[in-house]
Amino acid sequence: MNRSELLAKLERVAPALSSNNLVPILQHFWFRDNMLLCYNDHIALQTSLKTDFVGAIPSTLVSLLSVSRAKEVELVLDKTGELTVKAASSRFKLPYMTVKAAEIFAMPEPTKEALPVDMAAFIEAVEACSRSLKEDTSMPDSLGVTMIYNNKGLDLYATNDATISYARVKTKQELKDFRVVISGEFCRQMLTLAKLDGAKHLEIHDDYSLFTCGDNTLFGRLVDVQRPLDFDSVIESSFPVAAEKQLVTIPSKLELILDRAIVITDSKQDRPKTDINIKDGVAKFFSQSPDKGEVHDSMQVEQHHPDVSVSVDPRLFKAGYGFFTHMLITENCLIMSKGSNLYLVSASH
Repeated sequence: MNRSELLAKLERVAPALSSNNLVPILQHFWFRDNMLLCYNDHIALQTSLKTDFVGAIPSTLVSLLSVSRAKEVELVLDKTGELTVKAASSRFKLPYMTVKAAEIFAMPEPTKEALPVDMAAFIEAVEACSRSLKEDTSMPDSLGVTMIYNNKGLDLYATNDATISYARVKTKQELKDFRVVISGEFCRQMLTLAKLDGAKHLEIHDDYSLFTCGDNTLFGRLVDVQRPLDFDSVIESSFPVAAEKQLVTIPSKLELILDRAIVITDSKQDRPKTDINIKDGVAKFFSQSPDKGEVHDSMQVEQHHPDVSVSVDPRLFKAGYGFFTHMLITENCLIMSKGSNLYLVSASH
């Protein structure tokens, strides 16, 4: 088979390889039924691959093919059960596991019960929330994107120790109320697959989610959150409805100001922070570091922005630049918005 095509397929499913060697089969590429699959007990990625080879090959395969210039490769299994990968003049002898060892997981077949949403709008909503994913096991709500159906729409939330993101997507039909948490791993791989060509389809089941795009399938276990966070009350306390009138357009000049702040405050020991002072429509930024110096910047904002002095992590501020269109800085947090999408960054102390 063509080496470049095989390598592209391997790299597509490789994010679902396990980083833990306690269960060796989870660190293998599974070849079966003209499909290539990886599974790590949390997510699974599968793509079509026409091959006569059946079995499981360790992750070393992708590394070896990456440093080869062969146009074609051949997977040969001899009578003794030894696997040889032929790549031009090179021969790779690799461990091999039978397909029976991979029977611990079978990719569910997609059904016709797709989530009734515009997939482009849904993917954008997940992307809007993805900047708040951290996956802190001590904070279950941070392990993924919370999705709640109510009032003919899906509310999506994500949080970490410094930010909260929110987005809303209308549904094409009414559903029974539900609340699920789609894992961060699943969300990141869904965003990657969504960039590929092909019809997109998402299903939410009792304990897993399933996304397909063309001939690619992504499986993910749902996150179990015993004591879910009341996102709405947190957002309302930080950004009451009355404050929406104070939002201002994000100036294009802000991008380089934040870039300079990130450069000067970069630190492996302390959380970076930039002091922001807004008065009479002028926003002043001050960033400093004991060993790198300091940077002063200023820009105009619309006059109706309230006067305020606050410190914010410039990296988190920059994470919202380019997606959101409006902002508001209060004494408690930074708020960025685009339509119904929100991104809240807590003030640094």
